[in-house]
Amino acid sequence: MSILREQKKVVAQLSELAGIQLDSFMNESRTWLAANAIPLSRRDTDHESIFYVATPVPVAPIHLALSAAQCIHTVATAFDYLAWGLVDESARRTKPKSVCMPWVSDAGKWSQSRKNALPGISDENAAIVEYWQPFAFSKRTGKPADSYAMVYMRNIDNAAKHRAPHLLEVVLRDAFIVPMHVAHLADSVPPVPTFPPVQRETAFHMPLSVPASFAPHLDLDFVISPVGGTEESVRMGAPGGLALDQFARLIGDLREEVDAITQAVV
Repeated sequence: MSILREQKKVVAQLSELAGIQLDSFMNESRTWLAANAIPLSRRDTDHESIFYVATPVPVAPIHLALSAAQCIHTVATAFDYLAWGLVDESARRTKPKSVCMPWVSDAGKWSQSRKNALPGISDENAAIVEYWQPFAFSKRTGKPADSYAMVYMRNIDNAAKHRAPHLLEVVLRDAFIVPMHVAHLADSVPPVPTFPPVQRETAFHMPLSVPASFAPHLDLDFVISPVGGTEESVRMGAPGGLALDQFARLIGDLREEVDAITQAVV
């Protein structure tokens, strides 16, 4: 059996494992976020408003940050396992630490990156790998190379090696107070802006007409980021910060792409 065929089997198993890890991470994260929604409590009244006070935003638990890092690392490892099967025997023997799947944003650097990371790769397989490069993605779509899934994967995986416990930040999911246990009031209670995120005890004002049974809270979300994402970066779609559902889509896209490359190379 060829080394590439063996590596393809491992890549498929790693892709499946990444899906399992993602499901576990998402389930744990949603449970934690729901349990830690910030309640707003009535503090005082006057002739115009009812005052609610929010406590500080909690810190993301380290074990969930590590789980997010593991999801990314498993997919990144799948790509590198595939690269191992694409290079020639002498490269595996003499330059084992150099062999990896390169992700290149600058087309001018592709030739040297291919030579360094994939020595001995066939021209046919090199053309397949080149198609999936960030610079090729940018050329096909007109989008920035840095917005490509592979770049997010590389940046988050590199950051996780040094600061995995800090990959997750807790932010407010919405800029409005959300009714809790009284969903039928959602349309009748005016939303109250809560942006920027609550970092300390903060007072909010609501109309006197709000029923006493109204139990508002602030929903939370995670940002997964190699550069310290913020709620604003997620809202504006800036690279560097991914909300929880965006992170799930990223892992799904990466799994599809590693599967596609694996099927294409020979």
